Amino acid sequence: MACIAVAATPSRAVLADRPRFAVIAHTADLLEPAKAWRDYRRSQGWEIALVAAPRDATAESLHTAIHALVAARPVDENELTAVLLLGDVGTDAIPTFYFDQPDPVLLPGGEAQFASDHPYALPDPKDERRMIAVGRVAVATPDEAMRVLAKIRRYEQEAPAGPWRRRINYVAGEGRFGDFDALLESLFRAFLDTFVPDTFDITLTYAKADSPWCPPPSQLEETALARLSEAALLFNYVGHGHAQGVDTLRWSIDGAARKTAILRGAALERLPACDGRIPLALMSCCSTGWFDLADHQGRRRDCIAETMLKHSDGPIAVIAGTRPTHPYGNALMQKEFTRELIAHPELPLGEIDRRARRAMLRTDRSDRRLDSIARPIAALTRWHSSLEELQLMHVRMYVLLGDPMLRVAAPGAAMSSLRVDGGALEGHVDHMQSGTVTVTIETARGDSARAAELQAAVAGDDLEARAAHNYPIANARVLWHGTGDVRDGAFRVRLPTSFADNARILRVHATGTDATQRSMDATAVLRRVQGNWK
Repeated sequence: MACIAVAATPSRAVLADRPRFAVIAHTADLLEPAKAWRDYRRSQGWEIALVAAPRDATAESLHTAIHALVAARPVDENELTAVLLLGDVGTDAIPTFYFDQPDPVLLPGGEAQFASDHPYALPDPKDERRMIAVGRVAVATPDEAMRVLAKIRRYEQEAPAGPWRRRINYVAGEGRFGDFDALLESLFRAFLDTFVPDTFDITLTYAKADSPWCPPPSQLEETALARLSEAALLFNYVGHGHAQGVDTLRWSIDGAARKTAILRGAALERLPACDGRIPLALMSCCSTGWFDLADHQGRRRDCIAETMLKHSDGPIAVIAGTRPTHPYGNALMQKEFTRELIAHPELPLGEIDRRARRAMLRTDRSDRRLDSIARPIAALTRWHSSLEELQLMHVRMYVLLGDPMLRVAAPGAAMSSLRVDGGALEGHVDHMQSGTVTVTIETARGDSARAAELQAAVAGDDLEARAAHNYPIANARVLWHGTGDVRDGAFRVRLPTSFADNARILRVHATGTDATQRSMDATAVLRRVQGNWK
C-alpha cells in the first residue's frame, strides 16, 4: 500500500488579497483601447494609471513618466506592480531601449545593438536586481489592440478547466553544434526530469532525421502548428530561429540534400480556431522576438512572435529574444521561466517573468550544474563573453510580448490523498461533490508504450515513411486507461492485476463540480519504485 498527500495549488484568493498597481503607457492613437484595458483590469482588482506617450517621446522620457507614478505609490512589499507598453515601435509609437551587443559572434550582418524593454522594469537603471513586471503589446492600430484584448478576455473567462493546464508541448530543432549536440540533448532531458514534475504531461517533437520524435517532412510544419494551437499551458520551441520563423529539418535522399521549414510566420494563417485553451509560448532561440524589425526601406514588419500575439487563436503571450541569442542564455531563460511558471501559476504572467529574470542574475545549485557544463565548452570554443555577461545580456534581450497582468490558466486543485490499496486506487479531492476520474498508467518520459514497434534509422532509408510510422508511437506513453466516479470527493478505481515492466507513472485526473456547481478539476501522480506505487 502507498499513500501520497498532494500539496495544494495556490488559489486565486492569494492573489486577490494582494494590492496590484499597473501603468499602461499608450500611444495617442490607442487611447480608447487603453481605457478598455484599464476598465477590464480594474474589474479584477488592479489600480490602473494611464500614461500617453508624446509623439516625440524617447525611451528615457517615457521611463521617467512611468516611474514617477510608480515612485508615488505608498511603500507596500506585497504590492504587485506592472507596466504594460501598449503600442509598437517606430514613428508616433512606444520607443524601446538599445544595448550594444558585447559578443561579436552574435553580430548578424552589422546589427551592433539589440532592442530591449528591460530598462522599463528598473526604477533605478543602475540596479538590475530591483525590477518590476513589464510587457509589450506591440500593436499599431485600435483594431489590433482590441483583438488582443478580446483574446485575453476569452482566455481568462472562457477557457475551461482540464488536464490541458498541465500539458507542455516541446518542439525542437537540431543544434548542429557538432560533438556538443549529444551533450545539449542530455542537458534537455535532465531539465525535464528536474524542473517539470510528473504531474505535467509533455509531448516531444524533434526535427532531427534520426529521431523517433521527428514527424514526416511533408507534415512537419502542420505538426508544429498543431502543437502550437493544441490546448496546453505552454508551447516551448528550442533550437535555431530568425525574425520571421524558426529552423529547418535537414536530411538527404540518395545523396541529395533536402530541407523543410519547421515553422514560418506566414504559416500562422493556417492556425485552427480554438476555444480559448491556448498556450503561452516560450521561444528558446534567436531573434523570434525582433519587435523593431524593419525592411530595407525602414518600414515596420512583424516578427513571428508579434504575428503569434496578434493572431486571434495564437499564443496568449510570447517570451522571445529580440536578436541572436546564445545557447547558454536560452537554456537559462528556459529553466527559470519554466520553474517559476510551474511553482507560481497563481501569479500574473509579468510577475512570473520578473521572478525568472531575477533568478537568472543569481546562481543556485541548479545553475552551478548548468555552469559546470557550460564553462568547459566556453573554454574549448573560446566564448567571447563570460557566463555572467551572458546572463545579463539575456535578461535584457528577452522580451515579454503580452499583457503582464495576464491571469495564467493555472492547473486545478489538489488531491488531499491518493493511495493504492487492495488492487484499487483510492483518493479524495477536497470540495468536489461529484465528477469523474480518469486514471492512466504510463511509461517514463522518453519511453514509449510501443517502443518495440519503433523503426531504427538506417542510412539511405525513406525518412517520410519511417517518420510517419514512428512519430505517433514515440509520444504514446499510455499503457492502461480506466475511469471512475467521484462522490463527495472520494473515488475508487480498480487497477489491473499486473503491470508492464516499463510502467512508471500512474496519473489521475478528476473533473467535476463543487457544492455551488462550479467546475473544478485536480491532478496527481504516483510513481512506481521497486514495484510499488508511491
